[in-house]
Amino acid sequence: MSIKIYEGIKLNISTVKEIYELKQYFRDLFINSTKSIIKENFTKEFCSLRDHALYHSKQSVENTEESKSSFRKVFREYYDFLKNLGYEIYERNPDIDGTLDINLFMSENNEILGIYSSEHSFQYNKEILNHPKIEDYHYQDQTDKPKDIESSEWSERRKIWLNALDNNILKIEIIDSMDIRNIVLSLRKDFNKEFYEIQEKIYEERLKNAAIDLISKDIYEEKYNDDKMTSRLKAFREARESEKIQEKMDYLRTLLPKHYKIEE
Repeated sequence: MSIKIYEGIKLNISTVKEIYELKQYFRDLFINSTKSIIKENFTKEFCSLRDHALYHSKQSVENTEESKSSFRKVFREYYDFLKNLGYEIYERNPDIDGTLDINLFMSENNEILGIYSSEHSFQYNKEILNHPKIEDYHYQDQTDKPKDIESSEWSERRKIWLNALDNNILKIEIIDSMDIRNIVLSLRKDFNKEFYEIQEKIYEERLKNAAIDLISKDIYEEKYNDDKMTSRLKAFREARESEKIQEKMDYLRTLLPKHYKIEE
């Protein structure tokens, strides 16, 4: 029988109270790490959407209907992002599955062994093994034993684990699915607030760019109208300094949508 127990540990505890004190200790230690794992993954997608939105903000507004369609498209993508942020937790996405549990086993000499498991166990290893009441007790027989463990001790581990695996006494859920759900929903709220702030900035930039474009056309037609690129550039530079920018922005405000509604 092949055995692969990579996250095997021995717990130097003897009471139920110590077990739950250990659970609370690790929960307090890892809850913020779990938030960081989830936030890192969703921030990447969020930043991609943000950059997409900022790109659209730099485009000139010449056709109102086209502008509305473009504006809606950016925020529809964001709505889909938020929707996934709320529901992917039920699909057990490994990128955000920060659940952590420890299965406890009783050995034949009444020692408590454990196997901890998580999609992100590599981020928890150091803190778990540094706890004064926990020691590494991994075992696998598909490779050579570690150099710092005697052959007799390695053989003894195999025998102890073979016996203990049939005596599972308790499963401790340190970070559970409800914790993940609450973290995700909290992030959703934070991202929603930040994106609306970005959207406000985008809206003002689009209005200003559109106002300058309209004023530039008026100046070109009134003063130049000669099909020369230099004339168009002169008209654009004059438009950027025009006192009519705010007036044009107020006019465009009545035509362009301010917010594409994001459903909660």
